Amino acid sequence: MRTSTLPASTAATLRMKQRDSCSKHSIIKAISYIKGPHANLNPSCFYSGYTTHETTGQLQQAQHYITKHWIGKKDTKVPYNCRLILGVVSDFAKADAAHINDWSGVFKEFAESVSGKVYVLLGETIDPHSIWLQHERQALKDNQRVTEVEVWEIEGNGQLKKTNKTKATL
Repeated sequence: MRTSTLPASTAATLRMKQRDSCSKHSIIKAISYIKGPHANLNPSCFYSGYTTHETTGQLQQAQHYITKHWIGKKDTKVPYNCRLILGVVSDFAKADAAHINDWSGVFKEFAESVSGKVYVLLGETIDPHSIWLQHERQALKDNQRVTEVEVWEIEGNGQLKKTNKTKATL
């Protein structure tokens, strides 16, 4: 009895197509949830960039700060318990770094769908190709349901500082 096996390149191509199909399905489900009547999106948080610590030279990622200091904390000095897009869509799929651009429509949809007060944490350096600059920032500015944007920045000493930036001056 002969068994046939696929060449490694063909098998890899099939796995990639299957993963892409699953990813597209997850993206559609995530957008449907975000647009749906039962979506729990608010208050929401957005983040981007990093600051280089002035003493240690270490990069201080906005994503690290927001998950460490804002999510689930009850510190009245900074926003807390706000919703991140990855937390909202985590039930549908994990957006891994290799496929993050596939999810750009989901990130934009999130920014277009939130309402009320929104929180933003930015580093001093933001990649010009970041999802924040390419999709989220303008969507928030154009979103009529967003009534206020509170912007925070990571300073060179590692402290978080509330800025005077507004929705109009993001």
